[in-house]
Amino acid sequence: MNDMNNPNEHKLVPWINRLGLLYAFILPLKLSIAYGIFVPLILIWLYSIRGRVISEIRKFPSALITPLIFWIGVCFLSGFFGVDPLNSFSKNLRSLFGFSSIVVFYGIAQRIGFLRILTALLSGQALASIHSVISPALPEQFQRIFLGEVTESGQLALNVIIAFGVLTYVFYKNETRQSNKPILLGVLNLVLFVSFSFLAKNNSDSFVIFLILSLVSFLVSIFLSLRSYQRTNSLLVFFTTLVVPLLCSALLVNLKRGPWFGVTCACILLLSRYHKRWVIPILLVFVTLFSAVTPIRSRIMDSYKHFVIAGGRSEMWQIGVELSAKFPIGIGIDNSELMRSFDKRIPPEHRHFHNNFINILVETGWAGLILYLCWIFAIFKAGLRNREQFPESFMLYSFAAAILSWQIAGIFEYNFGDSEVILLVFILIGSMASLLKTEKVAQ
Repeated sequence: MNDMNNPNEHKLVPWINRLGLLYAFILPLKLSIAYGIFVPLILIWLYSIRGRVISEIRKFPSALITPLIFWIGVCFLSGFFGVDPLNSFSKNLRSLFGFSSIVVFYGIAQRIGFLRILTALLSGQALASIHSVISPALPEQFQRIFLGEVTESGQLALNVIIAFGVLTYVFYKNETRQSNKPILLGVLNLVLFVSFSFLAKNNSDSFVIFLILSLVSFLVSIFLSLRSYQRTNSLLVFFTTLVVPLLCSALLVNLKRGPWFGVTCACILLLSRYHKRWVIPILLVFVTLFSAVTPIRSRIMDSYKHFVIAGGRSEMWQIGVELSAKFPIGIGIDNSELMRSFDKRIPPEHRHFHNNFINILVETGWAGLILYLCWIFAIFKAGLRNREQFPESFMLYSFAAAILSWQIAGIFEYNFGDSEVILLVFILIGSMASLLKTEKVAQ
């Protein structure tokens, strides 16, 4: 817990905790509302630690934050020598506000536990996923209530892996073992939700039948969760029957290939470390799913055509490589729209290079890319600690695998520049750091 040197701090801490949980819940739903919570959260936190900002940062595990601090310094430097220094400087100042949330959520997780933060976050993501699943059957004016498909899929590339990590963590922390019924119900929900959503998209008459079956199964899942009197047992049933199936369903029906690839690689990585015998069966399930479900198969088969289309990723990446050679120290953060001056066929809405590494290379130069990779590597390395201390070690590895999934998806999208995604990453890193600190103390 934070030091109480400030006599008013003990009055502010509960507000910081509550706002943090509310912000984590809202972030997967609506960014404008989330910002309305985020700004007061950061301001209250800054007021509570006034005069002790550096000491608060020093409490954070240095391995996870030192490369990031150096990277931020490079961002300011490249912006100063870039093509639009004022724009880059303004963007960097705004980004500092977001980066501070890593330390904020580190403190919240130490006080109330990372599990409460992740439960709030994943509950919000599950609610957003419900909307994604049923949106094809809704009137057009109700299909854009929450985040768009690209942004939601970017969040799901992280949260699907985190949900599996939480599910495993709660399962092994639970004193009473569960029957197979919630698992079977969870699988049934996944099949029903995905089938209903795809049938509704294709205007199939049978989608009404799947709607009724999905609703019945959903209500049964709610009943089972409420019926479980033990808190951890209720949470276990909730995640097994609803959260994980809903997140996986939304990931599939959004038809975004980058997150599919990221989640697949992360799942294989988790299994290869803890359950090697499941690697081949799960791979077969993925192959069957991607080849048997028509909308998913068609989306994958069109990948190359979409890559080489005029103004597509092929041309944007080529321009990015040329710019990195011309500007080795970068053009400055938030200046990637410069690429349109090289090729007018690139659509106006494409303001970045649809690739994390190329975008960071172009905007922050080679030094920026190296430091960024060092930061990602430091996070992943931290997730490999204390394999023997299970299930904490599995949760740590899940954080690392989620970050890897995010970066693999970032090969095809600039999800580092998506506010809803990067703010989510900051929450996860803060939560992960609290678990690292707890393990260190336990040793």
